[in-house]
Amino acid sequence: MRITHAMVMVSDMSRSVRFYRDVIGLSLRFESPGWSEFATDGATLALHSSDAPAAPEGAGRDRAGNCRPGLAVPDLDEFHQRMMAQGVPCIQEPTVTFGVRLAQYADPDGLVITVSAGAASARATARSSCARARKAATGRAATRRPSAPMATRSATRVSGCRSGWKMLTRCTGIAESRASKSPGRRPTCHGVSGRRMCGIPMGTSSG
Repeated sequence: MRITHAMVMVSDMSRSVRFYRDVIGLSLRFESPGWSEFATDGATLALHSSDAPAAPEGAGRDRAGNCRPGLAVPDLDEFHQRMMAQGVPCIQEPTVTFGVRLAQYADPDGLVITVSAGAASARATARSSCARARKAATGRAATRRPSAPMATRSATRVSGCRSGWKMLTRCTGIAESRASKSPGRRPTCHGVSGRRMCGIPMGTSSG
C-alpha cells in the first residue's frame, strides 16, 4: 500500500496554482476550476476548490484533522532564500528537528507546508554535525593535563637515600621541621619509594 495523492482544499484555484507552480516550483500536470494536479517524484499533490472561506492567518493550524504536505528539495538554503524573495510567509526557518533539517511556509490559504533537505543534503548535514562534535571532543581532551605519578610531580634526586628521591615542597618542609625539634638529629629524607616514605636519614649510605 502507498499514498497516491494528497489533496489540498483551496479557496482560489488560480491563485493556488500560481503559488505551487511558479513559487514552489512543482510541475503542473493539469488545471481545471475544480481540480488541479501537480506531478512529483512521490504522491500526486492535488488542489480541490472549496466554497468555504480560508481560515484566518494562524488559526487552527495544529487542530485535529488537518494535514500538512511535506516536500524535499536538494538545497534547502537556496529554497528558503527564494521563498523569502517571493514574500512567502515563513512559519519556521531552516532548523534541524529530530535529526532532519526542515523549514515551514504557509500557502495562500494559510496551509503550512513542510520543506526538508533532500537525502544528499541531509547526509552532508549529519556529517558536518559529527565533524563538529569530534572537533569539540578533541579540543576538550587536549585541554586536560595528564595526572603525573606522585613521585615525579615535584621531586629531585638525593644522594645517599635508598629511594633516591624526595619531594621538593612538602617533604623538605617536614624534614626541616623535625630537625629543629630534635637538635643534632639529621633531617630525614621523605622521598618516595614506590608509594611509601623511605625515612632514611639524609647523608647516610643507602648500601
